[in-house]
Amino acid sequence: MRVSTGDATNRLLPEIFKHKLVHMAEEAITSLQNIWAEAGYEESERQRLLGELLNKLKTSCANEVAAEEQILAHARQEVETLTADVITKHSQLGRVARLDHVAKMTVTDKLTELDKILTTISKEVDERQSLFDKEMVVISTISQDLGEPMPSTNAFDGPAGTPFLSDVRLNLMKDYRARLETQRQQRRQELETLYRECITHMQDMCYVEEGSIHPEEQAAFKELDAAIARFGRALQVNNNTELPLAAMTKQHVQQLTLRVEKLVEEKEHRRSELSKTGEEIARLWSLLRVERADREAFTASFKKNLSLETLRKGYSEAGRLRQLRKESLGSVLSVLRGDIETLWVEIGMLSSPVAAQECPNAQETELCRQEFSDFFVPGEEATEELLDAHETYFSNLRQRVEELRPLLLKIHRREVIVQERIELEQLQMNPERLTARGPNAREERKREEAMTNRVKNLDKLTKEIVAAIVAYEKEASTEKPFSYGGERYSDRIARQEEAYTELREALRNARKSGKKDIAGIVAAATANSNLFMSASMGNLSSTASSSSAPSSRASTATPAKSVGMTPKTARHASAASTTADHDTENQPVVSNSLSSSSRTRTVSKDLSSRIPTYQSSNNVATVNTAKEVPRGDNDRDSDNTLYTSVTEVKERHSGGSVTVVRETVEC
Repeated sequence: MRVSTGDATNRLLPEIFKHKLVHMAEEAITSLQNIWAEAGYEESERQRLLGELLNKLKTSCANEVAAEEQILAHARQEVETLTADVITKHSQLGRVARLDHVAKMTVTDKLTELDKILTTISKEVDERQSLFDKEMVVISTISQDLGEPMPSTNAFDGPAGTPFLSDVRLNLMKDYRARLETQRQQRRQELETLYRECITHMQDMCYVEEGSIHPEEQAAFKELDAAIARFGRALQVNNNTELPLAAMTKQHVQQLTLRVEKLVEEKEHRRSELSKTGEEIARLWSLLRVERADREAFTASFKKNLSLETLRKGYSEAGRLRQLRKESLGSVLSVLRGDIETLWVEIGMLSSPVAAQECPNAQETELCRQEFSDFFVPGEEATEELLDAHETYFSNLRQRVEELRPLLLKIHRREVIVQERIELEQLQMNPERLTARGPNAREERKREEAMTNRVKNLDKLTKEIVAAIVAYEKEASTEKPFSYGGERYSDRIARQEEAYTELREALRNARKSGKKDIAGIVAAATANSNLFMSASMGNLSSTASSSSAPSSRASTATPAKSVGMTPKTARHASAASTTADHDTENQPVVSNSLSSSSRTRTVSKDLSSRIPTYQSSNNVATVNTAKEVPRGDNDRDSDNTLYTSVTEVKERHSGGSVTVVRETVEC
């Protein structure tokens, strides 16, 4: 609207304006009439001049009215414009403009009120637009970090008709931003996990210091490895701050995943190589009887990890041992045959661990020849192929013995009781034993009672063995039946029962006829039965007498120290033998093919990890199995580069039962 700039004295009310206007017109007409009269104008000329004056007044008034109408129209247009702007701003915010009170105002008041409303709502719109812009900037930044495309322009339009700056669109943006931030956090955690895995694998393999066994692969991942190294340095400085990442895109995740796979693949390859090399080294150490000091010096010459240095050390040692093996084929073959003989004794093919070529029992010799004919090739004709055949056979035989060990322990125990049954028959032929007096009479009676109890349980033990053999033959998936000493064990049981029946009848007949040579009858009946027995079982009587003495029982409290046994293993062995000690009176003498008191293999210190070694301590039979296998890494599931697994198998007899104790120690 127009603002008046005139003097305040010129301001008139309409009634005064009309009065002054009439008075001014009257004065003007009077003055004009005087002028015209003096001039001598005619009446018509006077009327014409008055008409022109009137027209001028009309024109001036019309112009003034038109100007005011134009100003009013402009003001009305401004009101409409402001009203539209206010409504638009409100609609952008998703609101409805409340302007009912403005409609009742004058145009000037409308302009003032609308301008005030527009100023307030415009400020809110600007603030809301600023929020939208900030959300879009954050969304754009996170999308670029994640390597994701920017959302389209209509991604946040919401349902049809949703206002542009409404809370609905703002919440849509905030939700999208929150999802992106969650995705970025998850991506960072995933990447940090991959970075840490890479660093762990690299540290295990000393990758940064020594490099890879595949140079071309190392060159392909050069930039990525540098980023991993930077991450590792930052990790060492401060583990609580946000660690630097080369990128956060899916492609970077894929690259790191591939890098982890390659590192794991190389790590497993190194572990496999170390395992193979370590097994070969352990086997050759045992085969060549390498001194323990030399072994310890070798294991101390490198760090226990998966580094290339460890691999090279293993390759070098294996190569040296292979060359040494090649240079001493004859002696190595002899040692290996001794180990095979020991296992043959354990499965009942030999009666004692002596050279099969020198075995006096032709049946045993033929049985061994059928089992492994290369064993009888003269040592002077030793070749690499012959030695390899022996090693393969020894490995398979050892595995077979380990599978059958529980059954063999029961069989060995039964063989002892069978011999005790014969001895018991012989003892019972002497009635004077019941009235005997002396320091050993009480112990002999206890021993006889223990033997009687075990003999009573012989049938039960035999049934258990037969059932175990049937189960083994069913699971073994082989047509060849289980044999012991070259014959089916069921046939052996039948022959033993037949021989025992004949012996018992012979002893009864001898008692009736008054014969005195009871020992001769027993020896003849045993020989006629043609039973395949170990040499240690043949010495049953003398061994049993010695084991029944108190001093012998006391000696079982401390088992013989197995060669190569670690302190921890020795403690387990001591505990096992001490537990078994209190039942010594009910224990049969375990002097069978597992451990012979008369013909035990003698093993020197340098045979500490030989597979297997044998030691005997009166009533406890011990089998040590040691295996040295190189492994290497810093993972939780690995130990040292070279570890030794020592397994002790102890046979304890208590109250007519056998307990097999296995103690495994890794060091």
